[in-house]
Amino acid sequence: MTARFLLIVIVILQSATTVVRAQRSYATERLQKIGEALQPSVLAAVPRNDTTAVIMTPAGKLAVTVERGKITHLGLPLFETGNMTRATVEKLNFAGRLALEHRLFKAETESLIKTVGIEFENISADRLGHGKPAGDFNVSDIDNRLCRISWKLDNGKTAAFIFPNHHDLISGRTMTENEHMLKQELTSRRDTVLPPAPVNRQRLETQWPPDLQIERGDTLHSRFLSTDRFYETRRRDGVNRLICSSRFPVESAANLFTTAEIDNDIILNVKMKGYGYADSFFKVPLNAFVSYFIENGCRMFFGLQSIDNGNIAFTLIAMNNPEGYCHTMTVTVPAQTAATRRGHADVRMNNFIPTSKIERLYEDKTTQK
Repeated sequence: MTARFLLIVIVILQSATTVVRAQRSYATERLQKIGEALQPSVLAAVPRNDTTAVIMTPAGKLAVTVERGKITHLGLPLFETGNMTRATVEKLNFAGRLALEHRLFKAETESLIKTVGIEFENISADRLGHGKPAGDFNVSDIDNRLCRISWKLDNGKTAAFIFPNHHDLISGRTMTENEHMLKQELTSRRDTVLPPAPVNRQRLETQWPPDLQIERGDTLHSRFLSTDRFYETRRRDGVNRLICSSRFPVESAANLFTTAEIDNDIILNVKMKGYGYADSFFKVPLNAFVSYFIENGCRMFFGLQSIDNGNIAFTLIAMNNPEGYCHTMTVTVPAQTAATRRGHADVRMNNFIPTSKIERLYEDKTTQK
């Protein structure tokens, strides 16, 4: 074997090793595209340990987030995020990601801006990311349809970046990616019973004599969809407990599917409607299912459809208003299952529906919201 051949083999092996070392894990296909478009020296500056930071790269400042070894954000540092809610940070990150994408894929982002209706006031996509990050800014919601981020420019004018409040746009994930993530996270959860919420005794109303009460919650655009909670008060100690009994199967189902505070052995047979692809089928414990949505910022709304042949059919909506989407579900549960806290129920899910569509669907002009 000649020295020249050995040198070629060594170079190939070193190159292969370099490629393997350079490989990074990304949370979305969009972020992978951005990472692969960055100069190697820029990507090399991105930490491999978990972090949220603004780093200096050979091409300038870059805002990055790495979680569990995966890159979950790459963008220009437009804003000083500080101590913000998750939903607000995602919207600010979207603005920074779009600004970076505009530098990398200008024609593509210009098409996206036109297609989805992104608007700018006193600034343009070309100017996003120029100047120091804005520390004084405002993130506001417009009729659950649009998000407006505004900040002061050096010339005293107010700039604004306005975009649809759509989860797939803001998260940078396709609907298929979102559905895959949702299924993966639901099926990997353990059955979690949430601690009981404090009972607001001042808001409790007598529902049926002598000791059955309701704590009225929010109503979602129709008097048939609510976050009401149903209680029974024990006479001997005055303790309020969530109803779960054969005497009141509908109220029991409402409590079971909106609170995750009642210990049970109910398993859900879930049919997740696929976005342009085959539907998914999986099983998940009820409390793991409901607690997932609650822990991710959703409010659970229950609306009775029918009681027939011992089965209760109802609409269940998990509304994440800050992030602009709802999961809408049709559920069928045997009354016996709701009463005994044991058995199976069927769920049909449609995921990440924009909140504005749910508003129009269930709007009830005769009932105050």
